[in-house]
Amino acid sequence: MTTPNIDEIFPQSMLGFRLKGSSIFYSCTVLEADKDKIVINTPILMLKPFEINTRVELRLPVISGAGSVLFSGTITDLSADSLEIRITSKQDHVEKRKSIRISSEAKIKYIEEKVPEEVWHTTYSINISHGGIRIYSARFHQEGDALIFQFSIPDGYSSRFLLAKGRVVNVKKVTDYTSQYNSKSQGYRRYIVQICFEGLSLKDYIDILRYINTTLKNK
Repeated sequence: MTTPNIDEIFPQSMLGFRLKGSSIFYSCTVLEADKDKIVINTPILMLKPFEINTRVELRLPVISGAGSVLFSGTITDLSADSLEIRITSKQDHVEKRKSIRISSEAKIKYIEEKVPEEVWHTTYSINISHGGIRIYSARFHQEGDALIFQFSIPDGYSSRFLLAKGRVVNVKKVTDYTSQYNSKSQGYRRYIVQICFEGLSLKDYIDILRYINTTLKNK
C-alpha cells in the first residue's frame, strides 16, 4: 500500500475523525491540506467539545489497496465550522476488530453517496457489531465508497429505523452465486460487503450495543 503525503489529499476528500483513544470514527470533509496541516469541517455528531491541543486521529481509506492511512496530530485552531489539525505522524493502518460481532439477518435499505440520484437499494445483513455491519449486495462497491443506509434492529427489539453512514472496507464476491440464484429471494447475493460505521448517533450506538448484549445473554 502506498502511503499518500498530506499535500496529495484533495479538498472534499472524506476522512474518518476520532479523538485519540476512541474506537469510533466520525465522517468529515477535508477543506485544506498542505505540508503538516489538515483542515476539516467540524464533525456534527461529536458530543465532546473540542479544545486546542486535543490529540486526534484521521483515517484516510486507500482506494487502490487494502487498509487505510492513519494520521495522528493535535488541534491547533478551531471555529464553529472547522478544525485545523497539525499532523505529527502517519502510518499504514489495518483496523483490528475490537467489537463482538453477532449473526443478524436484518432488512437493509441503502443509497450510494457518490451517486447524485437518490436510488435506494434493498438487501439483508449477515452480521453486525457496534463498529460496523456486513451485508449482501447485488452491486459491486469499491473499498472506500460511502453508503447511507437504514435498518431496524431485528427481532422486534426496536420499531424505529436507524439511519447511519458507513464506508466500505472490504468486498468479497460470492463464488457460488449462480448456483444459488433465485430471482425472488437470492438476487442480492452477488457480493459480501463489510461496512464500517461513521458518525453513529449516541442513541443508535447504545441501542446496537444493547441489542448485541441481549442477544448474547439469550443464547
